[in-house]
Amino acid sequence: MTSSKGSTPPGAAPDISIVGDQVTLYPTGYTESPAAAHHHDTHDRNLVEHMARFRESPYEFLREISLHVQGSGWRSYENIVGQPIYYNGFSDNMKAAVMATPMLQAKIAELAATRVSVEEEQGLLGARSSNDYERKKAKRRSEVEQSLRDVAEKWTDQMICKMESKRFIRGAYYLATSVITRAYHQGIHVSSEEVLRLRAVAEKAAKNKQSIIFLPCHRSHVDYVSLQLICYRLGLALPTVVAGDNLNFPLLGPFLQHAGAMWIRRSFGDDQLYVCLVQSYIDTLLKHGFNLECFVEGGRSRMGKLLPPKFGILSFLLDSVMSGRVGDAIVCPVSTQYDKVIEVDSYISELLGTPKAKENLSDFLSASSVMSLQLGRVDVRFHEPWSLSEFIQQQQTRFDNLSQTQQADLNRVYHSNLRTRLLRTLGYKVLADINAVSVVMPTSLIGTVLLTLRGRGVGRTELIRRVEWLSDRVRAQGGRVAHFAGQPTETVVQRGLEVLGPDLIGVQKDVAEETYFAVDRFQLSFYRNMLIHLFVNQALVSASMYTQIKAGGAVESQAITYGALLSQVSFLSQLFRGEFIFPTAGLSANLAETINGLETEDIIKVHRTKSITDRPKNSDLKTNPMDNPDSIEKVELSDLERTEGRNNFDFYCFLIWPFIEASWLGAVSLMMLTPPSSLPSSLAHLNTGFTTESGALWLDDRAFQSCAQHLGKTLFAQGDLSYFEAVNKETLKNAYQRFEEEGIIVTRKIRGDANKSGGDKAKGPVALVRLADEWMPQRQHGKKSNGYSNGNRDRISTQSVLSDIETGERMSLQPQGRLWEFCEEISQSRLEGKNRRDGDAVVKRVLRLVDTVADGLWNGPSNVVSIDSEILAQLRRNTVEWKGTLSDEAYLRREAQLADQDLTRSGGLSTWLYVQDEEKKNAGFSKDTAPSRRVLAGCETIRKRALVASYGNNGAVQNGASDAIKVEEVIAHGVASVFVPEELRGKGYGGMMIAHLGRSLKNWKGDPSTDNEKVAFSVLYSDVGKKFYAKHGWQPHRSSHIRLPVGLLAHKTRTESNRLRTSPVVASSLPGLVNTDCELVRRRLPQLHSRNVKYHTSGESRSSDRDLVTIALVPDLATIRWHHAREDFVAEELFGKDCIPEVKGAIVEIVEGQSTATTRSEGDRDFQEPSSTRTRRVWAIWNRLWRNRPIQEDATRPYGPGNFKTTDGNTLHILRLVVEPLYEENPEAELKPKEGTAEESAALAAVLQAALSEAVRWGMSEVEIWNPTRTTAKATELVSANGEEINVVDREEDEITSLKWLGESEPKICWEENTRFGWC
Repeated sequence: MTSSKGSTPPGAAPDISIVGDQVTLYPTGYTESPAAAHHHDTHDRNLVEHMARFRESPYEFLREISLHVQGSGWRSYENIVGQPIYYNGFSDNMKAAVMATPMLQAKIAELAATRVSVEEEQGLLGARSSNDYERKKAKRRSEVEQSLRDVAEKWTDQMICKMESKRFIRGAYYLATSVITRAYHQGIHVSSEEVLRLRAVAEKAAKNKQSIIFLPCHRSHVDYVSLQLICYRLGLALPTVVAGDNLNFPLLGPFLQHAGAMWIRRSFGDDQLYVCLVQSYIDTLLKHGFNLECFVEGGRSRMGKLLPPKFGILSFLLDSVMSGRVGDAIVCPVSTQYDKVIEVDSYISELLGTPKAKENLSDFLSASSVMSLQLGRVDVRFHEPWSLSEFIQQQQTRFDNLSQTQQADLNRVYHSNLRTRLLRTLGYKVLADINAVSVVMPTSLIGTVLLTLRGRGVGRTELIRRVEWLSDRVRAQGGRVAHFAGQPTETVVQRGLEVLGPDLIGVQKDVAEETYFAVDRFQLSFYRNMLIHLFVNQALVSASMYTQIKAGGAVESQAITYGALLSQVSFLSQLFRGEFIFPTAGLSANLAETINGLETEDIIKVHRTKSITDRPKNSDLKTNPMDNPDSIEKVELSDLERTEGRNNFDFYCFLIWPFIEASWLGAVSLMMLTPPSSLPSSLAHLNTGFTTESGALWLDDRAFQSCAQHLGKTLFAQGDLSYFEAVNKETLKNAYQRFEEEGIIVTRKIRGDANKSGGDKAKGPVALVRLADEWMPQRQHGKKSNGYSNGNRDRISTQSVLSDIETGERMSLQPQGRLWEFCEEISQSRLEGKNRRDGDAVVKRVLRLVDTVADGLWNGPSNVVSIDSEILAQLRRNTVEWKGTLSDEAYLRREAQLADQDLTRSGGLSTWLYVQDEEKKNAGFSKDTAPSRRVLAGCETIRKRALVASYGNNGAVQNGASDAIKVEEVIAHGVASVFVPEELRGKGYGGMMIAHLGRSLKNWKGDPSTDNEKVAFSVLYSDVGKKFYAKHGWQPHRSSHIRLPVGLLAHKTRTESNRLRTSPVVASSLPGLVNTDCELVRRRLPQLHSRNVKYHTSGESRSSDRDLVTIALVPDLATIRWHHAREDFVAEELFGKDCIPEVKGAIVEIVEGQSTATTRSEGDRDFQEPSSTRTRRVWAIWNRLWRNRPIQEDATRPYGPGNFKTTDGNTLHILRLVVEPLYEENPEAELKPKEGTAEESAALAAVLQAALSEAVRWGMSEVEIWNPTRTTAKATELVSANGEEINVVDREEDEITSLKWLGESEPKICWEENTRFGWC
């Protein structure tokens, strides 16, 4: 682009333009004549008319298509530069190469071995002592490997690009060119110099069988289309394009896959096979020299500027070369710029909070209107390619040359090794290279000028002058401006205005001079952001100076000291660290260079010490850029800049102010995370679990960010926010990411199916957010506090926040504290608007709006994931009775942690409150929000898996046979934490709540989405005897136990149990053992039911066999881990995080003989028993309960396990005691109560001795076993000294196991496997 006088920009690279089939080279300095310009206008029109002639001349249209499909001249795509592509069998060859990679084969073998190991641990491979056990194991491993290969082959076929047919790609090129060049009617432009260089590199790479990795910026779906068109037209091998599978939908997906797209998932999760498969495919492409294209930013930029790099695919590329699997690859950063981006309208909607629509074919077809658009041109620029291997070596050498201190600093910053540092450096180098070759388009210049003016509009003459001025500034910064073959600026500006259109830029003609103004500032900001990277340093310095300038006063008082300038620039640089890409020289060097540049432009005046001031005027400051920054005293605006109305200074400020506004909005919106003084009581009803950390309240992050945008729109509407674009989602998200890095907010993710208050669901992980405790603002009762004195910021304690919640009083946010100070620090650089000069009134208005919007956030039942006011108050009331050895605060944290376990998530935990409306005086469970209601009682229920065995509708008892017995998995609800406040006891509230609960539980699943629809029964463990709960349907069942005092270890046993060596059960051992236990329970239940039926249908006790059921709770892993989470939490609180019990049980193997070999078949599996011996296992799983803090035994040794005195009240509970059967019981055989074998009793005794030893180690006084079997009782006798009897105690008052049937008619119930694991 030239000035209106027609001068040619110096050093402008020649262009190649591609319009339709025509490729034109413009040599350097070429100035297009008016006739030529007119010719190009005519050519554009002819192109449109040519496409429209289809109905007039269909034969000519078909001939054009035939030329591309058949291949004529360059259209043939023969003799390309690169490896062979587009031939029959390409896909099969690629698939075979990927599947044959050693990495993939090794991963398949590893995963198969892991799977077989798990099955072996679970006993799914049969008896270990079997003669053909190893053969079965090898066969199973082979089966798993083949299954994994089948999956990998299927995924490979879905993933790889399928470059099979040259006819197809010729037709695809014709179609894509026709569409793109009708939308972008001025064509696709590239630099001839860059193209010639790229082709030379491609020829060398092809000879060396090396790949070119194209790494373009990503602003539009047109990006990869335009690059493919250029490569095709110039005879380069088309790259394989890494694309998200969201575009892989019917019709379009296969088309793109055959045109070069490879499909990958948007998220890999922890799928090891898929990750390895992607790496193997990329290795294959790079190893064989196939070109590759991927987007370093990940997704499309909705804001116009570059996004921070995403390291996923870059990590694969780096790993390929660093590992040595690929020798080298050539990296080519690519910049693609547009006069106008097709998708900008949809981008704006997304940035304003509209959810991104899923791509589908109808949207693509509806975009046919694009064919009639005139969007200007596309400029594609190629950075000089460079070797990835050489880059790695350079970075390695650079790191090795650093001092050990510097290396340690880098390791501390990146928390990882050289590979992580390389990856980050690679990502940001690519972005810097893209920026270095990016071309600034006329539309970007026009949009920037209109958005950086103080006035409402600008006349045509001034617009052209400002565009020329901005073009010069861009070039001065080392940037490039798109030139249009020497056309005068007014012509280029006019074309730019036409491309942007009246929806973005308006014109007022009924005035002395045509005046242009921004209509859609939000959308224009997209084009402004295309050049902002060139002026970030100047903008930060100007915004920092503005902190002093906006204070007004005398000119002298508006100067800023160097120290203050450096401090504010440093603050803003850190604030925007994730928003912009800064030069790598460092803050001081960048600031020095920027100050010198602004001084040279006569925008600022720098006051230096005499030694600097006395320099000759012709001294070269640029070559001697402030050797001593300390010599600068202060900086102010130059006299010329003030005289000219601060135009240049304001220009830089206007560039950065929208981002400062967005960061300020983000910081102010964090005030919404302050818990309100009272939470909606509706959250208390049937709260399905909560998540807390130190008593903090978590919010749904997506809901919070949506409310932040709502707050921003309100502030803009009321004049407290100057830029509407500040509410855009991406800038706010970047701000929140920085706030998280600074420790202002804390985030976490929970499983997507985890219920939040209110039961809403979400697919995928759900992000939660809260304020860090030390950043929590204050609330006060309508008056200002004294604030923080002497700079000390007292954090709002958990207790004070929780107390506010309990009071139910409205307390207002206060403009003080660490967070508000942070907001004020950002605000110093904000644009000062006329509506913000009234100080305190504005602050109050802003905070009032924050509270107003926050009300909607905290009142949304699906947003809060935490304890609400009533539930919290109930927990605090029962703290005294139930906290045990814990502090009040630790007790609340323990309850929060137990509510966030596998057992209690996903609606597993439900909180029930029995309330009374003080106005209506009626009590019950209510969903109504009643601020005046009173909590009379409360409890919790935990959803449990259970089994019910019964005879089916057509079954009959035939000699005790179990073939008609049906075992059904059902839901059981365990009732826990029944509590009535002390002042309300004796008034019947507990009984009324339990009666209501019994009726409510019949249809309560806890989780509406659970697959299991049947709720069968409820259990509880009464601490008030047997009668109270029996009145309400919870009938008492066998509640007995044996207690082994730890003193028994002082005596030797009489059995061979001390010859059996036990092994500890640790957390990693639990899954296999627990799964085996669950399977044994399921298999034994029909036999137990058959026995129970025979017993209860004999003699005087005879009743209908259909009126009896046998039930059992399932001792699954979630339940066991819930108990251990409880144990671990208390241990960490009592003894520290290094003293959490690792031993969760004990296991021993026993060997027993058998006279003959037997072989049975079950389903499609054979079980062969050994002819001599068989090894089987006996194990116990336990947990520890500390009612009292253990006393240190030896003061000279550290306090901890192994140095505790026996402390009364502390008990080691046996959760499960399991004996593997000697052989698979015959399902048709009658199962009678019997004593176990001597070997079983000895093994059980050995396990119980291990439990006693562990109890002594942790300060326990006893080991307790619930509802022991005869075999267990025999084993306890073996453990006891001299064989004295150990009594079985029947409990009458505490922990009475009780069960209520929730079905239509209550049967006779036999409760099996009723051990401590079921307690809750």
